[in-house]
Amino acid sequence: ATATGVNIMEDQLDSVFTAIYGSPLSWGKKESISPGVERGLRSFVSQLLVNGFGNPLGVAAIMRELQDPDSRINDTPFSITAAGAIQAGASALRNEAQNIVGYTPISFPFLRPSTGDGYLRVDEESAIQTRWRITRPIRVLVLGRDSDATKGLPTKGIKAAQSSPAFKGPDQPGAQNRKTFYKIMILDFNAPSKIFGKIFKVTHADLMPNPGALFGAYVLPALSITATADTIAQSLVDEAATITGIPADTLDLVMNEDAAFMKAENNPIVKSFESASGRGLAGVISSLSYDWIDSTNTWEIDWNSRAPKMAKVTLNFDVIHDLPPGLDHSGYNRAPLYNVGDIMHDVAGDPYNDDGRASHDAFKNQGRLAAQSNDPEAD
Repeated sequence: ATATGVNIMEDQLDSVFTAIYGSPLSWGKKESISPGVERGLRSFVSQLLVNGFGNPLGVAAIMRELQDPDSRINDTPFSITAAGAIQAGASALRNEAQNIVGYTPISFPFLRPSTGDGYLRVDEESAIQTRWRITRPIRVLVLGRDSDATKGLPTKGIKAAQSSPAFKGPDQPGAQNRKTFYKIMILDFNAPSKIFGKIFKVTHADLMPNPGALFGAYVLPALSITATADTIAQSLVDEAATITGIPADTLDLVMNEDAAFMKAENNPIVKSFESASGRGLAGVISSLSYDWIDSTNTWEIDWNSRAPKMAKVTLNFDVIHDLPPGLDHSGYNRAPLYNVGDIMHDVAGDPYNDDGRASHDAFKNQGRLAAQSNDPEAD
């Protein structure tokens, strides 16, 4: 069964994933085509690709989520090349169907830490509107969107902003004059309880993408259907760990034979890697010397205390990396020196078995102490 699963994953990687995300320029050489014709085809195809090599299907799947629904392509004439034709078609499509871009219910983006007056919370039953300021990114669920300016939303077009003679600029007939607002629900268990499950109205710029959700929704299914199901199940377990405070690694559901083999209690090599929990580096002190007396050193002159007040210590330390830093055979960063930032966390993980979820939840949970509303009585 395991061998069959591996074969299915390899077939899916070679077919589905390569078709959507693999660059056509990397596809195998066709022996039936002469080298000259093949070079010509590759040159033509490169004009249709993103940046000359990116698969437009994969790029569109991800970038569609990240684009502001109100963005518009400049209406200047396009070139008469194949690439210009593609850009013209994409511009017309986006101007005609702006709802195909932007965040969706499967995006699970994060609400940015607020500035100014905070974010507008709308109580649809009582029509009471309050604003909340937050200091930590909070995960939200996108319920829908609204670009109608007649429903009391604070929207103004560019022309209205330039109504004053002192600030009025030249006419901009192609300028954007609408604003799309997302209707979102707070869906983060570390958010203040008073706003959990509440509805807010925010703009596209108020939200940050969730790389994990984007990968799980668009990339992972193309790689492995079984891995997608395992990831969904483990995500639910991780949420349970957040609520209950039980370490996520003790609730691990996805424990196949490969994962069990890589556990420290079953593998002495893994145990040696985890001996310091990834904090610090092993090494050898190759030299050590002390300089007690020089022209800058002062002495204590009290009775029975006459000695230099400080010493200069020179130490050479040769680092021993678990894995030599650099790129592996596929060009991937196999041993990041500085595990800082969300991308590096996804690459290198966390030294603790819960993938750092406990410290992440504690950090976000502290943000509720600074969250506040302009209405002290708001519930």
